[in-house]
Amino acid sequence: MPVRSSPKIQAQARKCHQTLRESAKIRAQEAQITARCEWANRGYPVIQWEQLEDRLDSCNETIHCALENDIRCEDHLEHDSQSYWQRITQQISQASAGYYGPRGVDIISDHVAYKYASKIRAVAASHCLISTIGVPAFILTKLVPIAAVWMIAEDMHVDKRQAWCIFKDSKELGEILNNNE
Repeated sequence: MPVRSSPKIQAQARKCHQTLRESAKIRAQEAQITARCEWANRGYPVIQWEQLEDRLDSCNETIHCALENDIRCEDHLEHDSQSYWQRITQQISQASAGYYGPRGVDIISDHVAYKYASKIRAVAASHCLISTIGVPAFILTKLVPIAAVWMIAEDMHVDKRQAWCIFKDSKELGEILNNNE
């Protein structure tokens, strides 16, 4: 027979759970405020989400170059090595679009998958990296970052090298401020 707790204990448990939930919500709001201040201090732009797909159309040449220029297999660790696959798995789980955040990852990956589907299919079998890790992983680990860096360079009026640094440095802010919620 199950043991039942008293109504008083149940009420205390609900109150405790509610307090924890409120506390977590306050911490998340504080993190957002801090992140917004840091965003402004770093001079990051206001993202015009409704214009993002049009901007992605402007980086066609960059995406095509990434698809045309196969990364030589010899330049990678052995594909059957555990460290290679751990690195790929980590890159997939940590897919980033820099300060564009998870929302940017979704928009960019959907756009690339739709816009370049036929090109990706055409080169997939002969492209060492795509044939090794698969199309979705290639989009997340290679094409999304390339497109995001292209847009960051344009946003911040910097060269590609500086844009890569901003991409890496802004990932956490993007995750806080530009999530999918």
